[in-house]
Amino acid sequence: MNDLNNLLFTSKEADILTQSLKALEEKTDDLPKLFYYHFLEPTSNKEIISLFNKSDMTKQYMMFHQSLAIIVSSIKDSHLLNQILKDLVKRHKNYGVKYAHVQIFSSAFYKTIEEIFPKDEKVKILWIKLINFVLSKFNEELES
Repeated sequence: MNDLNNLLFTSKEADILTQSLKALEEKTDDLPKLFYYHFLEPTSNKEIISLFNKSDMTKQYMMFHQSLAIIVSSIKDSHLLNQILKDLVKRHKNYGVKYAHVQIFSSAFYKTIEEIFPKDEKVKILWIKLINFVLSKFNEELES
């Protein structure tokens, strides 16, 4: 079912997000690296760091990028997106992700978007809307 109203995205906004992700892919693979820098390096949260102790970060960067690509490609289909997010949260819940981790994730993602799109307010706003939606689904599922 195609229900953009539930996601707060118009078709044009969904297209802008898709185009911005494609532009990033063509230019650089720095989005995941920059995100994880903000997520792991500055934090003294030992719980978060312990979640990644045994991780191959190159593989982690790739999985992060793939997850973003799948989410962005699904934003025009709320049913599909909700299922994707439900599965993503389930996997992360099994890894030990908690509500507090989601808050640190959001802060790291906002910083990353600010650095990647410093002059494009519209794109920044759309990415923030998207990540807020994703994180609200994470919080709903983590609480259930």
